[in-house]
Amino acid sequence: MAYKIARSEIEASSMREETKLDPSQLKARILEIERELDAMKAIKTALKGAAKGIGKAEDSLKEMEASIREITREILFMIKQGDTS
Repeated sequence: MAYKIARSEIEASSMREETKLDPSQLKARILEIERELDAMKAIKTALKGAAKGIGKAEDSLKEMEASIREITREILFMIKQGDTS
């Protein structure tokens, strides 16, 4: 996509007679755009992985909460049984 944008800009600019393009500068700028797009892709991938990790952590916390509540109920039941004896 970045290449298409750059190419369109080049074509528009080259239509003007006074425009003189330096191919090496254009190539450098296109490569810069490609590096930025690759960096964006890497960040997007990292964010997806982080989101999955957060979801797993949330699930683990819910399981821990349920376990703690169950243990608490058992302890309270044991205390109640001790009070009646």
